[in-house]
Amino acid sequence: MSRSRAVHQHCKACIYDPYSSGTWRQQTEACSSAQCALWPYRAVSRPRKRAEGKAQDSLTPSTEKLLLDGGSKVLASPARGS
Repeated sequence: MSRSRAVHQHCKACIYDPYSSGTWRQQTEACSSAQCALWPYRAVSRPRKRAEGKAQDSLTPSTEKLLLDGGSKVLASPARGS
């Protein structure tokens, strides 16, 4: 058994209540037993990293307008070969 799995098993056995709301991971993340030696190593959520080169914050004015219009309009592209 790996070290992280052993910590997860300990935390799950200590705090998880199947009759309370949330998964064992959510309950473990909300654990307030900071005096526990394993508390710093408990399972917690980490934000996902964005893929390199995919800046979601930079919208062109036409893309921003399309999103604001609810995505119902298709951006016009110049006719080719005319």
